[in-house]
Amino acid sequence: GPDANLNEGEFTVVGADGPAGSVENTAVATAQPPAGAVPPRSNESSAKVRVLFPAISLHKTADRTSATAGDTISYRFAVTNTGNVTLTGIRVEEVAFSGAGRMSPVVCPETPELLPGATVTCTATYRVVAGDLTGAPLTNTAKATGDDPSGNAVDSDPSRATVTTVPAPGGLTPTGATGAGLIVAGAAVLLALGIVAVLLGRRRRKRE
Repeated sequence: GPDANLNEGEFTVVGADGPAGSVENTAVATAQPPAGAVPPRSNESSAKVRVLFPAISLHKTADRTSATAGDTISYRFAVTNTGNVTLTGIRVEEVAFSGAGRMSPVVCPETPELLPGATVTCTATYRVVAGDLTGAPLTNTAKATGDDPSGNAVDSDPSRATVTTVPAPGGLTPTGATGAGLIVAGAAVLLALGIVAVLLGRRRRKRE
């Protein structure tokens, strides 16, 4: 009737609603009765709306905790769809690497779709070079990306793997103070050999 109390409402979906997967709203209808009458009240009616929540995570690991020059480190990148929609175009990007050499490209299996809750593992390798033996660890940070059904890119939080660098057997390293000492020692040996060669040359000329 003309005295019915009708209300329209709006609700803005926020980030915290995403993990729940849906938003539900329940309402009742009332009306203003004649004086002295009990206000009428309808039954409850609910509406549920699915919330699309694209999300992705990355966990990066190395197959060893320490390495020296010549060793090969194998990295694994576990990419998981932590949202409630299917993701496509899964890729992993290296965003920071402290190594002196070059890491191989990150290779991911051909996965047309990554369903909610599913995980795919990508791989890469790195061969440790002499320039890495500075005493500081090798740190490697990456992120994963997938595309939601609307074509929007969804990024993971960065994930980092750390490998300690150790000297080669014998404790010789080509960098730092030890490397400098080897260079000086080598120069001294070459100088001594040069002096010996000059003396031998003079003796031969005197004999002739």
